[in-house]
Amino acid sequence: MNLTRAELKKIMRSPITIAAIVIVLALNVVTFMTTGNSYYAPAGEDSAEHIRQAKENGAYFKGAITDEWCDRYKAEADAMRNNPENMVDDSEKQVIIEGLKKQGYTEEYILENLRIHFLKEEFLTSEEYNRYEPVEFSMSFYESAENLGKRFAEYYLSAYPGNKGEALAAKAEADYGRLADDYTAYYNYDLGYQRMENVLLSYHYTLAVLMVVGLAGIFCGEYSRKTDALILSAKFGRHKIAFAKIKAGIIFSAAAWVVLTAVNLILTTVYFGWEGAEAYWQDWFIKISPFCWNSGIAMAAALATSLLGTVFFAALVMAISALFRAPAPAMLISFALLLIPSIDLGENAPAIVSAINTCMPATIMRGAPIWYRYMSVYAFGRTVTGQYIVLPVIAAVTVLAAGAAVRWFTRHQVQN
Repeated sequence: MNLTRAELKKIMRSPITIAAIVIVLALNVVTFMTTGNSYYAPAGEDSAEHIRQAKENGAYFKGAITDEWCDRYKAEADAMRNNPENMVDDSEKQVIIEGLKKQGYTEEYILENLRIHFLKEEFLTSEEYNRYEPVEFSMSFYESAENLGKRFAEYYLSAYPGNKGEALAAKAEADYGRLADDYTAYYNYDLGYQRMENVLLSYHYTLAVLMVVGLAGIFCGEYSRKTDALILSAKFGRHKIAFAKIKAGIIFSAAAWVVLTAVNLILTTVYFGWEGAEAYWQDWFIKISPFCWNSGIAMAAALATSLLGTVFFAALVMAISALFRAPAPAMLISFALLLIPSIDLGENAPAIVSAINTCMPATIMRGAPIWYRYMSVYAFGRTVTGQYIVLPVIAAVTVLAAGAAVRWFTRHQVQN
């Protein structure tokens, strides 16, 4: 334990590590304040008034998404749309009808299906009306799940003819069928969970930078300072010292994750609160996986995954450090690992390349994204949810990387 403590002090007392901690904490706060609440929502919609209004809307509409819930709020929205006071006058309405006729629509079709064009602009942009938009979108939750399962089934049948395609298609329909038929989705305000989840998406360039700065020299720094000969011949034994460095690196990375995450949890509590843990998680644009999770469960999964990704990256950085004789190239290689998931591979990328990209440390450190996708694997005549394979593999590679670092360091040949 004394060796581990000594190695941890060496990491923490380094001037460059101290500077990195200050910069990362500051950058994290800036990121929190400027991050949007979703991939497709703009940043900055987090004023006190916006949050207050969102909480009021959540309190009004919250509840299980059932037929009764849908009928109630659809009737309210339709009543607003059919209110003559919210419509343009007859002369302007006729101008709109004539314009739509020129686009090929019949007057009968316009009056039955395009009445939204008759609504006043100030009504369409009003908070009173727009608060129903996410509610009406949520009414299609179960239909969206069922349709997505059918789309995946069609894809698998066309992409993989034979038993593999049939098995993957059946699994897709079953997975999304559970979400459509057996799961009860809830509607509520959940901006706190959205913000915290999205702040985790920045960990691959905030927390990860601290990992590189603090750990890239943990082994090769000894080579460059010419202290490797002393360490490798010490009475404690080279293996004990190497293991102490590994333990110190893992403690440092986990502690950094805990501190940074604690800061973000506090900021989320202050600005957004934690109402809405029961709210449904999928958005059917980015988050399309069929897990029967609410926002609270999804947040717990994202946090656990992010912590695993942090330790995974720390182990890789230490393994890279043991391979090189100077911190600079070790840092460059480590930073390069962070860039791979940001490369757009395109829809036609080979499956193996996409799989490797999914397993990269920057992807896992971000927490939630690995859970966004539908991942299904067919092997030995059986189908398995992809995430349940990826994460154990990541844990195994973490152990292997740490073991490799110890092996490479202890077998290092001292150079004069």
